[in-house]
Amino acid sequence: MDQSNQELNEKLDDLIAAGMNITNSWSGLWSDSLRWFFSDQISHKKARKNWDWVVLNYIWPSAMAEVSKLARYHPQIVGEPWEPTDQEAADVWIGNIRWLWQKGINKHGMMLEHLGAILDKKLYGYCVSKFYWEPKARWDPGKKRWEGSVRHKLWHPAFFWTDPAAETIDECRSIGTQRWVELDWAISRWPKHAKKLRDSATRYKDLPAGPHGGPHIRAAKTTSVYVSAQGGTDPGTSLYKPTRLLSHILRQDKTSTTLDFRSDKEYIKLEEIYFEDLEETKVKDQRPVAAQDLVASGRLINVDGRYIDPVTTEPLSPEQWPIETVREYSEPKYPNGRMVLRACGEIILRNEPWRYYEWPFVVSQHYLLPHMWQGSDAVQLYQSTQDMINVSVSHLFNNMKLYGDPKVMMETGAVARNPRTKEYYKVGAGAGSVIRLARNALNRGSFRFADPPNISAGALSLYGLFVQEFKNITGLQSIAKGEREPGRKTATEANWLALSSQDRIKLQAMLDDEWVRRSCELIAQIIQANYDLDQMVRIVGDDGVTGAQQILQGAKSVRFDISIVPRSMLPYDQDKKIQKLIMADNLLKQPVASPLLPSILRELDVPNVKGILKAVPAFQKWLRFLQVYQATAEGRIDAGQATQIVTRQIMGGLPTVPEKESQNAT
Repeated sequence: MDQSNQELNEKLDDLIAAGMNITNSWSGLWSDSLRWFFSDQISHKKARKNWDWVVLNYIWPSAMAEVSKLARYHPQIVGEPWEPTDQEAADVWIGNIRWLWQKGINKHGMMLEHLGAILDKKLYGYCVSKFYWEPKARWDPGKKRWEGSVRHKLWHPAFFWTDPAAETIDECRSIGTQRWVELDWAISRWPKHAKKLRDSATRYKDLPAGPHGGPHIRAAKTTSVYVSAQGGTDPGTSLYKPTRLLSHILRQDKTSTTLDFRSDKEYIKLEEIYFEDLEETKVKDQRPVAAQDLVASGRLINVDGRYIDPVTTEPLSPEQWPIETVREYSEPKYPNGRMVLRACGEIILRNEPWRYYEWPFVVSQHYLLPHMWQGSDAVQLYQSTQDMINVSVSHLFNNMKLYGDPKVMMETGAVARNPRTKEYYKVGAGAGSVIRLARNALNRGSFRFADPPNISAGALSLYGLFVQEFKNITGLQSIAKGEREPGRKTATEANWLALSSQDRIKLQAMLDDEWVRRSCELIAQIIQANYDLDQMVRIVGDDGVTGAQQILQGAKSVRFDISIVPRSMLPYDQDKKIQKLIMADNLLKQPVASPLLPSILRELDVPNVKGILKAVPAFQKWLRFLQVYQATAEGRIDAGQATQIVTRQIMGGLPTVPEKESQNAT
């Protein structure tokens, strides 16, 4: 290894160690969240004699209720070019981004990826999305070559690290990922490094495990959701056994320590590191000295258009022409940062300037935490309330188990004997059982049923209190899930309850919309840098119709902004949207357009206002009248010409405004 690579590897080791130290500190919390999310909520309880722990999981259904509601939100991707003349080219890019989002990325689009990102946020507090250009996305048999495309990977938070000092992802001076890949795949991607990769590969069974040594960082401890008491068990003895579902999740997940398949398969550790490199190079802007300046200073003599050196009396050749420095400055060697791809901790596969304006990751939080880019998950803040629900229902269950069945009290000799065997008849415990008693046993009171104690009303009230408190914490009331609220409520109270429940969903939707917007901006950078000129791309228009367009000359340099228009599929929101569109339609049908029409349409959340107004004759007439008015005010036409133009406009012709048109009022 040469000196430069050794110094680079040492720097990368420091960056990765600092970032992964923060990531690993969250591993215990993630393990805890996973167990509680999937009903393993009694690992901290002790099994006791004649006591059953029962779990009523409120965390999973409340989280899934939020996910199902968020699935109804389908944000609309819109764009606006920096220059009005670039509208047509920008529409092609925006249309292609829509198609990629709906169908093109990862073969099925981003809908399912979106749901996976929401689930990651519920479990880990945030999701990590990586967008990248895959040069071998699909094979074109006609052209006999690989075609590239943008791809998305939902990265496990356990393999993602950032600059420890950064409060937001945008502030990160270093960021990266780790993963283990099969040796065969790595050699096919980087055949020049095949020997080094083979020498450094590790068999799966030899991979390190644990939070600081390898790919598996979740504790393998699991428990069952129902622990049955057994006679003779001492207090505090553990009886926990792994549940089948949770065991599969832990075995499949990156934080499990129980994976043991394909132990002879060889793997390599692959690391992607993106970091700021402040190295600069000195640059001089130089140009040939003007001939007249050289003549004026006496350094050259002009003889019939030929420039002679007064010292040598020979014509000055282009190679000898004096050069002057116009400007000196320092230019960054890595203006967008630096990207290094490393294998096995030492093999540099790629080392190059990062070509995009942003890092390739989009991080979205579940709930925001103060001055941290990480987020709060859907488990930790609810654990204590969920635990109290389990404790309350366990008390109710054990009370019913111990005292719910009737107890029988009898004196010796109260049960009759079998005259044939001389054995006492057995006392039946099932419903409708016949109990054979000795003569007069009932009359003398030697046999009677003990009245079971009633379940405490306080225990039931306490259980209801914790259940309601859980709903308050999650912000998802029963009415928002279609359940009937207990007690009597007025229509106004019920309406406000439903609205308050939707507020929490809208907060989640706002964070998701930001994730979509940041993702689309990153996709735009990737496709603009990698698509070829004259390439045909699939698009989805504003009207939802799928088509195809060509990347024309100049389109790759077009700059545009991307916005997300929230669009809910909830029934009430759809009704409101329809009412707004009906109101907008009535305004557009008016014979005389209002100057406030563009602003009103935007307040009604009507998309593509400019495109719609271009198709409204009344508004276009008003714009042409405004052009005439401005031209008259500027003195470019007189009142007589203005009258003629307006008359032609009224008669149906198009007016002609001299010299220049006024700015579009929209």
